[in-house]
This record gives sequence, structure tokens and C-alpha cells, in this order.
Amino acid sequence: MTERKHQQQYENPGNLLYDMKLLLTELPLKFREIASNECAWSIPTYYRKMRPSTNESNTSSTLSNAEVSMVFTVMDGIVNDFVREYEEYKAEKQKNISEMDS
Repeated sequence: MTERKHQQQYENPGNLLYDMKLLLTELPLKFREIASNECAWSIPTYYRKMRPSTNESNTSSTLSNAEVSMVFTVMDGIVNDFVREYEEYKAEKQKNISEMDS
């Protein structure tokens, strides 16, 4: 109950700052979800893959070459989607501002 009340207190769709924060905070969640799905990882495996190696002689990534390639592919897609969503939002806001000035 308290969590929902807290969410309602800060929900403010249409507010520029709220919308930008929401757009930005969704990025790591989308990345985790898509990368985990594409690489067939569970959520715990995703976080295990991020941990540093305990073997001092092996400081490189715990990712295979295929996983590295997929992570870059996923990140490229997320960045492209982010830029597209941001540009659409920005154009809509600027259009609304222009209409108010007229």
C-alpha cells in the first residue's frame, strides 16, 4: 500500500522531467531483459556474468565471443530505440509549444 502511494505521489506523465527520467531509467531494465533473453540467461546468470573473475590470471570477460557480439547488438538496438523515442517525444513537445505560441 505504501509503495503504491509513493508511486502515485511522483507519477506525472506529460511532465518533461518525469518523462525524461522514465525514459532513462527504463534503459538498464530493457538491456537486462533483452540481453538475457537473446543469450538465454536467467536473471541470476546475467548478474553472475557481470561479476569480476575470482581467478587473478583471468581478468578478461566471462562472456563468450558470441555473447560479446550479442551484447553489442542488443545495446545498438536499445540505443537506436532510445534515440527514436526521444526524438519523437521532443518533436511532439516542440510542436505543442509552437501551437501554444500561435
